[in-house]
Amino acid sequence: MHNPYTMVIQWSALQQSYVVFLPDFAGVVHQPCATGRTFAEAAHQGQQALHVLIEHLEDCGLALPIPQNYSYPLQVA
Repeated sequence: MHNPYTMVIQWSALQQSYVVFLPDFAGVVHQPCATGRTFAEAAHQGQQALHVLIEHLEDCGLALPIPQNYSYPLQVA
């Protein structure tokens, strides 16, 4: 499933795992929303959490947040 939402994955020394944040859903879901022992596992868990979250909001008739456009300056060496 393709969706326009941003997922941020970073290493947490405190939890000794990768943690997943969904900045577009910051007011809807506790952060972080998923974790994983590896980056790939965290990404998979984050995608699953995002899918369930979107499905739940739609089933409840609630509006989905407007996706933000996070742009970062890219420099090509």
